[in-house]
Parts: sequence; C-alpha cells; structure tokens
Amino acid sequence: MLAALVLPLSAPVPEEFAKPYDAKKPTEYGKYQSLRGRTWFKSNSAGKVLGIGYQPGKSATSCATPTGSASTDFRPAYLNQIDIQIGGDPTVIGRQVLEGSDMVQNELPAQST
Repeated sequence: MLAALVLPLSAPVPEEFAKPYDAKKPTEYGKYQSLRGRTWFKSNSAGKVLGIGYQPGKSATSCATPTGSASTDFRPAYLNQIDIQIGGDPTVIGRQVLEGSDMVQNELPAQST
C-alpha cells in the first residue's frame, strides 16, 4: 500500500540523465524526458518532448512508453494516449466540462454573472 503513495505525480530522475542537460546554460532539462514507467509525454527518439508532446501554454500528450511493463510497474495502464489542451476561455471550458465533452477544467472558473 505504501508504494502507491510514494511520488504519485512525479518520479525521481537519475543523475546521469539530468546532469548533461543541467550543465548547459540555460538548462535544457525541461526539453527532454527519461522514459520510465507506463506512460510519459510523447517524444522523439532522443527523448525530446518540447514541441512534440508538450507545447507550452497549448497542449500536452501523454502516451504509453515502450519501456513500461506490467511486470515491473504495479500501476494499471488503461489508455494508450491522453491529449491535454492547455488554456482557453474559462466560460467555454466550463460549459464543455458540464456537457461532458471535456473531463476537467484546470484553469480558474469563469466569474458568475
């Protein structure tokens, strides 16, 4: 049970992965990912996510990774891909959530009138 509570929304990154990106000024760490676990941001073969699986202020795409395995990860993986739209008109987003065409509104809700 305790294993399910450890870093539920993040994961430790091996120093050998992060160090080369952090050595650059400014850091390039946020442009790449370490492929671990069952799902991760969509990336190219070099692990670059920026501009591929993550568009700042616009979208993020999470997908199943080739390194994920049910035998080594206790978390179930039910989806192959999750598309997240970032930003937009809070009034429109709120209506879409209430109507069921979107699942979550992460931005502040629109002011009531």
